[in-house]
Amino acid sequence: LDNALQMGNYLMQQAKSIDGVKEVRGLGLMVGIELEIACAEIRNELLHEHKIFTGSSSDKNTLRILPALNITKNEIDTFLNAFKNILAKQLLKK
Repeated sequence: LDNALQMGNYLMQQAKSIDGVKEVRGLGLMVGIELEIACAEIRNELLHEHKIFTGSSSDKNTLRILPALNITKNEIDTFLNAFKNILAKQLLKK
């Protein structure tokens, strides 16, 4: 469970620094990332182009992340890089 706490803190800290992210909240690896825009297209691209599954929320601007408790820093970085690039493209469309 130490890994979940450490990786969750790392994920939240890194996500807060991404342009277009309004708020990041969570506990351990249960993380919600609130965006400035709706996240449906971002979720679709993460799934279909990068094979990264994310959860939906009752708030159309919130992306839910609930990775495995044994996730590695490298796997989180893979998600963050894909997420950052997709979000940047979506913000340009805005």
